[in-house]
Amino acid sequence: MPYSSVDVAERPRKRKATPIQYVRVAGRLVLPVIALFLSLAVAFLLHDIPVSDSALPILSWFDHLPKDAQLAWDPRWWPLTWAHLLLPLSFFVIHLTNRAYGPEYALGQVLVTWTLIATAALWILEALGPAFTGSPIPPRQTTLAFLSGIVFGELVAIFIFDRTRGTRWWTAPLNGSLFGALFYTLIFYGLSLGLIGEPWLPRVCLDFALNAVGALALLAPYYLMRPLIKPLPGFGGK
Repeated sequence: MPYSSVDVAERPRKRKATPIQYVRVAGRLVLPVIALFLSLAVAFLLHDIPVSDSALPILSWFDHLPKDAQLAWDPRWWPLTWAHLLLPLSFFVIHLTNRAYGPEYALGQVLVTWTLIATAALWILEALGPAFTGSPIPPRQTTLAFLSGIVFGELVAIFIFDRTRGTRWWTAPLNGSLFGALFYTLIFYGLSLGLIGEPWLPRVCLDFALNAVGALALLAPYYLMRPLIKPLPGFGGK
């Protein structure tokens, strides 16, 4: 049945955002953006520092593999660095934002953070140029593959987290991290190694396994932070 003129007039209209609302949104994004920026910055600074057997004793298990199998499956040949172990933190901080404010804020967190990272990188290269003596910069193909993988993985994590909110507190963060890590590893290694004919599926399996372990470990701090970071009205989950 069509609306009458009275019905149409009485239907609520979407209000335009006020300057105060924009300020409130920006204020809510400050800490999430800082947290994501720092987690990614630390991972970058440690991307060329290998993980030793003493720090991760399970790596010595790969010594029992045949030599040919070691070349394909032993992550020490990558080499495995601290950045691989710290990367799940980026999904973790995005989950906290998604939990508290919803997917729109989490998306804003990702976009603003990567804009700041790109701006900072361009400024450093422009200002310091050849004098830049910080951590070695990865090759261009590796950098582009990483950016494509991690940004898409973070977007997938936002979507999965929001879609799997429910009565069990661990469902959304665990699923978000697992699916985000899966897409990240597939895209990153597919573009950085697969396109040049290098074996990349073993790295996908191993790196995804590391991210899965990280996702499980980060459920503990997520659980402890739940009373401090509560969802806004309208968002499900505990």
